[in-house]
Amino acid sequence: MNKHNYPANRKPREVSYSKSYKLLQIVGEEELRKLFSNFGMYTSAKILSANIGTDISPYVVRHCRSRYKLGGANEKDNN
Repeated sequence: MNKHNYPANRKPREVSYSKSYKLLQIVGEEELRKLFSNFGMYTSAKILSANIGTDISPYVVRHCRSRYKLGGANEKDNN
């Protein structure tokens, strides 16, 4: 993987509007890790949608898992 050569004064991207960011802020990494490892992405998305009151896609849950290493194959590889 190539490392990017960004300038030092580059501004970080604003991500507070994204579903995955909001999900992690509301639920937290530990709770999301527990749900994902116990139920998988589809059932976790249904549970989170019911608890939060907004529609959460299974693919948002999968993105959180792979991006933040919250469970599944990524977690097993890192231990």
